[in-house]
Amino acid sequence: MSVETGSKAAEWLQRQSSQLSIELARRLTREARIARVAYARAARRGFEPGHEQEDWLAAEHEVDSVFDRGRTPNVLRD
Repeated sequence: MSVETGSKAAEWLQRQSSQLSIELARRLTREARIARVAYARAARRGFEPGHEQEDWLAAEHEVDSVFDRGRTPNVLRD
């Protein structure tokens, strides 16, 4: 492998690593948002047990549909 080829390969690997880092950060941020919205939904209900999955799924839907448009979910507004 020539030095030029090795340099191109290193650049390619660096770009791939950066893209993976961005994707990982995006997913972690999404999960944190979902957790926050799900917690707020549970708090509004007085943390009544048995609704954890329902809260999480509703929070996923709200985060995916609302945050992508740059708005704050209703449940997080004061």
